[in-house]
Amino acid sequence: MEKWDLRPLYGLLEEMGRQEQAALVIQSVGGSADAAHDLSSLLHDYIEDLHIYVVAYASSAATILALTADTLWMGPGSELSPVDPQVPIDPRMLVPSSKAAEDLPTPSEPTYVPAHVIRDFLEMTGVMDVQEGSYPRQKVHPERLEGLFEPLNPWILGWYERADKVSRRYAKDGLINHLLKGKGAGAPVTLAEQADRIIHVLLDQYASHGAGIHRAEARRIGIPVSDIPPPVWDKLEALRDWYDDVLSRQNVGRILETTDGVHVVTARPERECSHCHERHQVDKGFHYCPSCGCPFNIHCRACERTLRTGWRYCPACATPVLSGEADE
Repeated sequence: MEKWDLRPLYGLLEEMGRQEQAALVIQSVGGSADAAHDLSSLLHDYIEDLHIYVVAYASSAATILALTADTLWMGPGSELSPVDPQVPIDPRMLVPSSKAAEDLPTPSEPTYVPAHVIRDFLEMTGVMDVQEGSYPRQKVHPERLEGLFEPLNPWILGWYERADKVSRRYAKDGLINHLLKGKGAGAPVTLAEQADRIIHVLLDQYASHGAGIHRAEARRIGIPVSDIPPPVWDKLEALRDWYDDVLSRQNVGRILETTDGVHVVTARPERECSHCHERHQVDKGFHYCPSCGCPFNIHCRACERTLRTGWRYCPACATPVLSGEADE
């Protein structure tokens, strides 16, 4: 899930109009926590009572989106996951090299590193105290960074802190305002305390980003989950099988279904050279035409500004430039 998913979702919701009740079926490996927050806000602007169904997996940022449902439905094979936001880092900061970072080739896009991998490293080396209890952040000892890991840029600490903060904020807002709302009557703890307990488990207690949280475990954590009725689950499993087949056999990277059809983006799209008009299947680092050597022109997927070869971010709106983006 990324920011560019907002526009097609907005188009779908506009066609539907405002609804007292509607369902969203999701299957996603995650993405941007900011995108999850924005998608949730957009959905709740149009839908009074939002039901979210998890087909097979709603991982990381998709778990944040699931926590913003008014009713969350899971079946016997549905999975949520720990919330472990991804931090965009220049790969030159991470790969030790005899060359200075500025002498290394400019990467086509940042490397996304799980935020808690950074935290585990910092805890292991004593730069950050080991997490005990719940948030707020444990004490950091920046003086211990000196000489520890030459390419480790202090900005990485800031990226980690921001990713962690926004994930907690968005998950808590969703739980208090939607998923837990009206379900804690007579409880000995407040909704905020319930939300904090759930978030502490999701962000701090799992040792692996890939750990699956099935519905029984979700309930043990405190997440109110409704069981998908068997006839509905059978239909969702068939839908999941179709998705898996399309994604694996037809070179598809993402699918968004709307009322006017199925919108598909290929995993490795082709790009046409504006100079010689040859088409090539692009991969990482494909900024120049293999036939004539001319640079490919690309456009920002968010603001449509023309970008130069080698740029990693749009200078107008800071949207990351992904390898393989097609021409306008």
